[in-house]
This record gives sequence, C-alpha cells and structure tokens, in this order.
Amino acid sequence: MKRAFLCSILFIIFLSPISHASEGISIEADGDIGYRQVGLEWTSDFPSPEGTLFEIWVSNSSIVDTTNATKHSEVRVGNVSGLIQPSIGEWYDDCLFDDGLNWTPVYRDLDGTAVVPPEVKGINCTLTGLPVGIEIYLAVESTIPNGDTFLSHSISTSSTMSDEEIIVIETSPYVFAIGSIVLSILILLFVLRWMDYREGKTTSRFAHLYIAPAILALSVLTFYPVLYGIWLSFTNADQSHLGDQSFIGIDNFITVISTSGFVRVTGFTLIWSVVNVVSHIGFGLLLALALNSEDLKGRGIYRTILLLPWAIPSYISVLVWRGLYEPAGALNDFLGTDLNLLADATGAKVVVILVNIWLGIPFMMM
Repeated sequence: MKRAFLCSILFIIFLSPISHASEGISIEADGDIGYRQVGLEWTSDFPSPEGTLFEIWVSNSSIVDTTNATKHSEVRVGNVSGLIQPSIGEWYDDCLFDDGLNWTPVYRDLDGTAVVPPEVKGINCTLTGLPVGIEIYLAVESTIPNGDTFLSHSISTSSTMSDEEIIVIETSPYVFAIGSIVLSILILLFVLRWMDYREGKTTSRFAHLYIAPAILALSVLTFYPVLYGIWLSFTNADQSHLGDQSFIGIDNFITVISTSGFVRVTGFTLIWSVVNVVSHIGFGLLLALALNSEDLKGRGIYRTILLLPWAIPSYISVLVWRGLYEPAGALNDFLGTDLNLLADATGAKVVVILVNIWLGIPFMMM
C-alpha cells in the first residue's frame, strides 16, 4: 500500500505543469556591454511555437523560481506581419533574433512588446538599468501556449563597464568669445552715446548705460548661443568632440532629413503650429472683443474665470487633464466609453493640442 501510494504521488507530481529548470533552454551572459548593461543570449533545443512567451527575470540570488525575482523584459513569439522593426538603440531592451542567416532586430507590437517569428531558436538581448559591480542572477522563463512554463537555470553576471569618462572641455575659447562680445557691446554703446550727444539727439549722460545690461544679457545668453548652435550644426561636434570639432557641411541635416520618422514628426509639428496659432489668436480675439463690450454685465467675473487656465500652475493642470483622459477618468464616465487616449499615438496628439489651446487662449485674450 505504501509503495502504491508513493508511486501515485510521484505520478501526480510528474504530470503537474510546474515551473522547472529546462535543459532545452541554455543561456549565456556578458557583463562587458556598456554602463549598467548586460548582454543575455538564450537558445532552445526545440522550436518555439506561436504564442510562446519568454520572460527575463533578474534577482540578487540564484533563481529557483520567480517568486523573489523581478521581471526585466519579455519577448513574445507570434505573427510579425504588419509590425514595425525598429533599429538598434531605440529601445531600452534591444533584442535580436537568429533568423538562420544573421541576427536581426526584433519586431515591436503596438504596446512596445518585442515579437519574434515562430520557430526562432536564438535570441540576444541587451538589458539596461542594472547595477554596476554587483553580482546579479538572470534566468529565462518560457511559457508555451498550453500553459506549461519552463525556467532555465540561472546565471550570475555583473555590469563591469564603468560610466563614461568625464571629459574636461577647454573653456578658454568660450571665455574669449563671451569677453569679446561684452567688450564689443560696451565699445558700440560708448560710440553711439558719443554720436547721439554730438548730434544733440539726447541730453542724458546715462541713457545708453540704462540699456546696457539688457543688451549684454541678450547678446551673451540668447544671440551668442543661437549663432554658436547654428555653427555647431555644420560640424561633427558631440559630447566627445565639443571644442575639437571639424566642419562637415550639411551631413547632419542630411542625416536628420533621411531619418524614417522625419516626415511624420515634421508633419505633426506643422499641424501643431497651425492649429494652435489659429486657435489661440482666433478664440482669444473673439473673447477679447466680447469682454470689451460695454453691454456685457459681469465682465470682471468672466475675465477672472477665463484667466484661470493661465494662472493655474502647469503641474496642477497636467494632473487634472491626465485624470480626465484616463480610462477611468471623467471623460469616459461622461461618454460611457472606455477610451484610452493617452496610450494611443493619434489620441495623444489630439489631447495635447486641445490642452495647449486651453492654456494659450487666456494669454492671447489678455
């Protein structure tokens, strides 16, 4: 009886779909990838059918199960037709998959989830946001369509690469440029004062001195940075070449224009500008004319109410509008819908335009 009972227990345990270490998944880690980054690659001895979900787990100790681990990323196996395939560097968890010929960037679903085609055996991900110099453990859990889960053995690694070296930039050229601007402005104001005084245009000795601070501030804080930024756009300046840049012509502009999202971003910028400017000026002017009417009673009350959007701190305004547009917010309660405008690209664009119109009309009206 005892032997039969033990055999029954072992049989039940054997049939139970539990999470366990799978010999079919092998993983390798590389901590020498980048600052707070670790590379993780795993392969399967068996093809991964559509609907399989790979989850990457991180822990400070060996991962026997995922109870005390933190999920970092996930990769889903599914149909990739119609999905975008972003370039490397656009996501915090860049992943590649082995398509049989080379390593190819994963596809991305609408919610940003990494998607790979079925039958893929090898996946390589760069995990970011990990501590430096601290040993961590990584494991990959695979969930197949029937609900069974398989947990790979955990592997220890650490991000060994330190932060980028602080580059000391030679500031003498900038000090010289700013000093030259200040000296030139002072000489120009002195010459203008002498010419105006000689021609009898002014009898004040300090007229030009009064405007000197404003002109100096505009020249140093506005005009010089703008002109210097225009010059830098024609060079290869970056955080490692600033101060030692070289002229490259319009290469930077060609790179920006040839980017895949340039037309989309530029189009939305134009729509943003036209809609906001027309709305601000048009509605602002109409409200101003209405409030200037002598027949309108309670103009002071209307002016106070209409100026509130401009007077309320932006942080509070953002919280209020976010609460209105959330799925459980007042807008869906009023309409009886389940819209999630903040999660949809088109809806988010419409929302920010409407909020900006609401913020800008009081200023233009005033």
